[in-house]
This record gives sequence, C-alpha cells and structure tokens, in this order.
Amino acid sequence: MSWNLQLQNLGDSKLTVNAKTLDGLGRGINGLIDDLLIYNRALSSEEVGQLYQQGAGSLDTDGDGLTDAWERGYG
Repeated sequence: MSWNLQLQNLGDSKLTVNAKTLDGLGRGINGLIDDLLIYNRALSSEEVGQLYQQGAGSLDTDGDGLTDAWERGYG
C-alpha cells in the first residue's frame, strides 16, 4: 500500500503513521514502529537490500562511523 503526497515542514506537529486505510477498515499493525525513514525518491532494490542487511540501529547516513541511533541518543 502506498500514498503519493507532499510532506511539508511539520515543526512540532505529529505525523500519523499506521492510521485507518482509505477504505476505513483500519488494517494497522499490532505493535510499535521503532524507525521510520522517509525518502524524497523511490529506493532502488539494491538500496533496499543494503538497508535490510544493515539491520535495525546500524544505519550511518552521514558516514562518520557512528550509527544514527547512537548519534540520536548520545551525539
């Protein structure tokens, strides 16, 4: 399922993810979403594979050798 929409600067507003579907049936997940990545383009299958192989908490988007999760918590 996907949506095509323009995101604007939300400031301190909340972004709702996993809300009711367009048909109103609300087929959401039963759990928590820990990490959410939003890109301004479609990822290639190779990029998706790389993200999958990195696993949770090992993403280093700025290439400084420190994971993004560590930088958010301690950086």
